[in-house]
Amino acid sequence: MKNVYFKYIVALLLFGSKGIVASFVLLNSYEIVFFRTLIGSLFLIIVFALTKSKFGFWKRKSTGCTWSFLGRQWVVAGFYYLRHTHKSELA
Repeated sequence: MKNVYFKYIVALLLFGSKGIVASFVLLNSYEIVFFRTLIGSLFLIIVFALTKSKFGFWKRKSTGCTWSFLGRQWVVAGFYYLRHTHKSELA
């Protein structure tokens, strides 16, 4: 049980410190988000290549409604991020 708490505390510290680290980066927020997304995508591609996993999520017919819902959520999240970032840069 102590191992679970240790992992939880490490995860909190890791993800909670990303704002502190990002404040020292001399890029604007769009560039930081772009590079974080790029690094995360490359990491996932490398993990899939090393584990020799296959992408088979689109073969499931029961997830059609789920994918349209996720697509709409990605668009809304993108617009929210752009609006929020734009307002914070104006202030």
